[in-house]
Amino acid sequence: MEIKKTIELLNGTFFDNKLTELYVDLNRIPYEKERYRKAIDSYKTFFGEGEIEIFSAPGRSEIGGNHTDHQHGEVLAASINNDAIAVARNQLSFPIVLEVLIMELLFELLREAGIRLPSQLGNTIGVVGGLIVGQAAVEAGIVSTIVVIVVALTAIASFAIPNEAFASVFRLLKFLTILAAAFFGLYGFLLVMLLLIYHLAGLNSFGVPYMAPVVTCGYAEDGMEDFVIRKPIKKIIFRPAWANHRERRRLRKK
Repeated sequence: MEIKKTIELLNGTFFDNKLTELYVDLNRIPYEKERYRKAIDSYKTFFGEGEIEIFSAPGRSEIGGNHTDHQHGEVLAASINNDAIAVARNQLSFPIVLEVLIMELLFELLREAGIRLPSQLGNTIGVVGGLIVGQAAVEAGIVSTIVVIVVALTAIASFAIPNEAFASVFRLLKFLTILAAAFFGLYGFLLVMLLLIYHLAGLNSFGVPYMAPVVTCGYAEDGMEDFVIRKPIKKIIFRPAWANHRERRRLRKK
C-alpha cells in the first residue's frame, strides 16, 4: 500500500479492529497509531515514497526462564502488549547489492563522459547528471534514497584522493569490496581489507617498504616524526634511515 494511502487509513478507523486485536486495550490505540505514523515518517525520510508493508513482532516476558532443563521442568512465561514494529518496502525491484552496483556503474559512466567533454561542461554533466539520474532512479523505484546518498558520498570522497593513479585503483577495488560484502557480509569486507593491507605491506619501492614507516623492516621508528602528527620543522633534525646516509641531517648549524 502506498505511504500516503496508509497514513490516511491510519488516521481514520480502518485499522482500529486490527489494532484492537493486537493491543486489546482501546485506550492504547491513539498511542499505537502515533508510533506507526512515526515509523512510516522515518521510512519515508530514508527511502522515499513507495509501497510499504508494516510488521509487528509481539513481545514476551520470561518470568521464570524458557529452558525447562534449567528450571527443573517449571517454566512461567507471560505475554505482554509491547511490540516492535517495522516498515519495509513492498515489491522490491532489486536486491540492495544490485541497487548499489547499478548506481555505481551509472556514476562511473557519468564520470567517464565528463572526462571526454570540455572541462567546464564535463563538471556540469557530472553533477547535474548525477542528480537527475539519482532522482529518476528513486522515483522509478529502482533504488532507494539511502543508496543514492551513500553512492554520492562515495563518489565525492573519491575526488579527495590527490593521486589519480590511486583514485583509479580504489575505483576498481570498490567493486571487489562490494561483491565480497554481498556474499560474505562483514567478514567479506574485512577479508578484502586484510588482503589489501597484506599486499601493500609486502611491497618495496627502491628497497624501502611501501607502507613505511608503519612497516619498518629494520628501520626502527624512523619516519614517525612526520607521519600522522608532524613535529615542528626545527625539531625534525634527521631524515628517515632509508634516505641517503650523507643527507640524513635535515638541519645543520652554521
